[in-house]
Amino acid sequence: MNSKILKNSLIIIPIVCMTFVLSIPVFKCLDTITTTQTGIHTLNPNQEIVYDYIEQKTFGIDVSKYQGNIDWAKVKQSGVEFAMIRVGFRGYEDGKIYIDDYFEKNIKGAINNDIQVGIYFYSSAKNEKEAKEEAKWVVDKIKPYKEYISYPVAFDLEDFNKYRLKDINNTKLSKNAEAFLKYIEENNYTPMIYSCNLPFKHIWNKKIKEKYKIWLAQYDNNIDLRYDMIQYTSKGKVDGIKGNVDLNYANFKFIKRIVDTNDPNEKVIKSIKITQTNDYVITTTFANFRKAPTFELNNTLTESITPNTKLKRLGITDTDWSKVEYNGQIGYVYNYYLKKI
Repeated sequence: MNSKILKNSLIIIPIVCMTFVLSIPVFKCLDTITTTQTGIHTLNPNQEIVYDYIEQKTFGIDVSKYQGNIDWAKVKQSGVEFAMIRVGFRGYEDGKIYIDDYFEKNIKGAINNDIQVGIYFYSSAKNEKEAKEEAKWVVDKIKPYKEYISYPVAFDLEDFNKYRLKDINNTKLSKNAEAFLKYIEENNYTPMIYSCNLPFKHIWNKKIKEKYKIWLAQYDNNIDLRYDMIQYTSKGKVDGIKGNVDLNYANFKFIKRIVDTNDPNEKVIKSIKITQTNDYVITTTFANFRKAPTFELNNTLTESITPNTKLKRLGITDTDWSKVEYNGQIGYVYNYYLKKI
């Protein structure tokens, strides 16, 4: 965490920011990841890991080489649910891209202890070309872990109007951020931007603030911005980490499932379009809770839900079903039996 000075046109604004941003998935185990731990799964050729997104607060940390050697088993036991891990940075003077010295150790330690992970990259991109170069570098470095990264991949820029970024105006800074975030999204990761309050108000453009997930660094209660994740202190204490660590809350959670790609239910789910929602519904009568949004499969029925049961709705399919959370499980109920609250 550094104390920064933001200079833009006629304003000089003090900024307190961090050095973390990025989140990503993984698609195969490496030899150096131990499959005996709870977070790693040896998958059959017809299996894959799926993360179901729900809006529920989760507690996490963000880490880099500055935390040194971490005892991830103790971190897990302390209640940490996710970790945003720095994959690397671009030097603010020489302009070269470097991997974080502890990236491999941190991501393997978190995954091995069943802590969900996201990624961040500390940028000093001067133009869109450099920003896209950074994003490509990130995607390449995190590719071995793709199936295990559920949280976003974040863009972190803090050295406003300093070093390599001196005299780079706000319009260019926003275009650079967009180039990075767009590439991350095109490679099937959830893009996110990290910043303090003032850059969101005075630097980043409207498109960034409306389209992408926001990771806000705010250490008091004077919050007047939309955010998806908040870094609320840089002086946190977590068992397993020596010294201070940044603490975060996310307004979302991922439920991990291992699915059989040959399962007819999963084939139905992949064949439909689901529009994400964030509301609640109530059952108007007895309603069947199903693994997939279809009446045509014999094994899709899980159980019957009693009338007047309140359900959190996560999405609506283009076939008139609702994706809901019920008793900690994700499934589907036909819309005829539901009423929006």
